[in-house]
Amino acid sequence: MNTPIGPIPFTIGDAETPAAGLSLTNNSSNPTLVPKSNIVFGGSGADRTVTITPALGQQGTAMITVIVTDAGGRSASDTFELTVIGANMVNPGLVLADTFSYIDGSLITNSAFIWNAHSGKTGETQVVSGKLQLSGSQTEDVNATLTNAPFATNGSVILYASFAVNFSQLPSGAGTYFAHFKDTGASNFRARVFAGTTNAAGGLFRLGIANASGAVSAQVTNDLSLNTTYTVVVRYNVGTAASTLWINPTSESDSSATAADSTSLLAISTFAFRQSTGIGTLAVDDLKVGASFADVVTGASAVRLQILSSGGSVEISWPISAAGFVLQGTATLASPNWSNVSFTQSGDRNVALVPANSRASFYRLIRTGP
Repeated sequence: MNTPIGPIPFTIGDAETPAAGLSLTNNSSNPTLVPKSNIVFGGSGADRTVTITPALGQQGTAMITVIVTDAGGRSASDTFELTVIGANMVNPGLVLADTFSYIDGSLITNSAFIWNAHSGKTGETQVVSGKLQLSGSQTEDVNATLTNAPFATNGSVILYASFAVNFSQLPSGAGTYFAHFKDTGASNFRARVFAGTTNAAGGLFRLGIANASGAVSAQVTNDLSLNTTYTVVVRYNVGTAASTLWINPTSESDSSATAADSTSLLAISTFAFRQSTGIGTLAVDDLKVGASFADVVTGASAVRLQILSSGGSVEISWPISAAGFVLQGTATLASPNWSNVSFTQSGDRNVALVPANSRASFYRLIRTGP
């Protein structure tokens, strides 16, 4: 954040136009994060550079396109993903965002391989009108790597993902999973999101969650309709392998479903979508993966610490209504050793008192339960 990237060197050339006569232009899919004017080219001839300066105070992901045009007006382009995060990597913020604003066609090709296939028939997964299309008649499974991955099991990171989904064809009775977190392999999946018609009224369906099982462990009890867009939010605790699912939430305390199946811990590197018989037909849009509920849910308010001087102590507090959160501290961020800090309840707040003359420490509020 607030740091220029580059200059990044690259080479250009053309069979008819000398390199010095080639012109460079750019595009940014997220001008709030990276204005086009903040993408600056340098160099000369065949050897060029690009320097990218994110807007002050902004975090997120942008697709940066570099376009080369020859004297005849013909052009070629290349696109890459830029993710901007805060300097404090205790909470990495948004680690993946995709609105699927690609031209119609193969997801992996038109995303410039931000997405890659890890099983099934490569190239099947399509983007149509800015939405990812998934179908039970196809087999290609795709994944995108998270910024700063892998997230280790001893790192105390909790990952959240949200996306908009609209089903046009019902899943099967028991259904199967169509989205999940993943490591770098092709078979270790966590926080599997299921669709099925079991327990739903006729013509409707439900979504469910499992930590790692091939069968749904817990369902959100809402009956859902075809041709209706829903916001799906999933939480995965990398350190405990616990998964939770919400539909259309505005707060982390909203009604949810938490999986109960047991599994082993797994370092997480990617987020994935899966196609298999039983998922029905659906369109996905506006994917976000981050390290807090507020990172991925628009309008959600983050739970914040309040720090006050109180006599010979420093008072660190947060609302009692923020269920499932604990305060942790460490003496250094270079090699952090996070440990829980004891606290008491005072009025409507949880309060931890730290002696004012104690050594310098760093604190964070982290969610450990539903």
